[in-house]
Amino acid sequence: MSMERRGDAAEKPLLMMPIETKAREFPARVFLAGNALERGFEIIMGQSKVFHREPYRFPRGLVFENDASPRSYEYFRVMRQLGWKMVAWDEESLVTFTDDIYATLRTDLKSVEALEYFFCRGDGDQDAVARLYPDQVDKLIPVGNARMDVLYPKWFEGGAKVPPRDQKMILINSRFSIVNPYYVSVEQARENVFRKMEVERGSETGQLIDGWLDHAAVMFRDFAALTRRICEDNPDCRVVIRPHPSENHDFWKDLAQEYENAEMIYEGAASDWFLRADVLVHNSCTTALEAALVGLPSFAYLPYGDHEYEADIANNVGRKFNDMESMLAAIKAQPMLNEDIRQATSQVARDQLSGFIACIRDGSSAKTIIDTVSSIRLEPFDGKMLQKYIRNFISAHLNKFRKIKRDLAKGKDKKMDKARAGYASQKFPGITCAEVSEMLTKYGFSGFEVTPYHSGWVRIKKKKNAV
Repeated sequence: MSMERRGDAAEKPLLMMPIETKAREFPARVFLAGNALERGFEIIMGQSKVFHREPYRFPRGLVFENDASPRSYEYFRVMRQLGWKMVAWDEESLVTFTDDIYATLRTDLKSVEALEYFFCRGDGDQDAVARLYPDQVDKLIPVGNARMDVLYPKWFEGGAKVPPRDQKMILINSRFSIVNPYYVSVEQARENVFRKMEVERGSETGQLIDGWLDHAAVMFRDFAALTRRICEDNPDCRVVIRPHPSENHDFWKDLAQEYENAEMIYEGAASDWFLRADVLVHNSCTTALEAALVGLPSFAYLPYGDHEYEADIANNVGRKFNDMESMLAAIKAQPMLNEDIRQATSQVARDQLSGFIACIRDGSSAKTIIDTVSSIRLEPFDGKMLQKYIRNFISAHLNKFRKIKRDLAKGKDKKMDKARAGYASQKFPGITCAEVSEMLTKYGFSGFEVTPYHSGWVRIKKKKNAV
């Protein structure tokens, strides 16, 4: 049980940066950490599951969390009792159907109340959340998302230019995690959505979710058919299929193996491909926003038109196609990426998204977040908090014991345990001190040191005497 002292009134709190999905969050978290270093903070970063299950292992601090959903409240409540403070933004808020639907399904009053601040994507979702919880309006700060910062030309790949290439590349991004789940059945994945959002299936909101999932299932089928046609019609092009972090990657791997020019590649971040591809093919995918900001043209496949269950902001940032043949023709006609195409695409995207995502013109989301939290201090550690830490320690170990007892009584489901471990590894394969250091340097930060902490986490702080 960590009893490291932190949080006196005059001391800046340790910043805790849990990561749920490495491919989605890691570069932005490191960039955020670099901005925090420059303001005198120390940071601990690692897998969220480890931290959420056993917070007693970590020194108190200010936690950066991934949402303020109904399921988050119980965890938030416990953390407050342990003396932590929390801020959050929602990684799922960049692409939504409407701001009101997002606020209804993805936020919760008690969860927002437990936070010091809830950082919003822009004015639209800020207003939607404020209408639901008017007493919390002072906590709602529109800042965009640091994932957009790292796509700003000054920081993206160190200002790298489009490299010369001999072969055209088509990047295909899938986003069908619920209807192509990693290890549970499709029906179980659907039920998990309702449980996560705490919505009754027969309710009006439940019917909305059911309709969305039905549409996603049909789109998954159609998108797979499109992917096959792209591979068939472009034998001289390299086709890279990049699935969603929570999808069953074997489906796409098997599909890619049917064609000599195709491959399924998940390693790294989606942005690793933005200067190596010539066009992105997607359907309502957040990656389209990120790609367009870097300057990669995106093509959205919408065989059912601008359907109510499609995400307009992701589809409108590029070209839209309602039939397969016109999209295939456009892919063939699309020239290879060059600096002129890249700069024009990026500028149009920033102009288009500036009213939707805050801080996008100058890449200042991370700076705004750190500026906002710089005045937060923890309460002095007291006897009540110590009691809660001891209870948390005992509770965590009792839960481990109960699990072992259940496994012994029922027989350990090795197949399911292996599937869960594989899923966890797919979402978070770990981070190393070396890759954190390399990324901080790439973003222009210096005078830091990165050291192992425990449970696969790393600690980032300024070197002594560093300016």
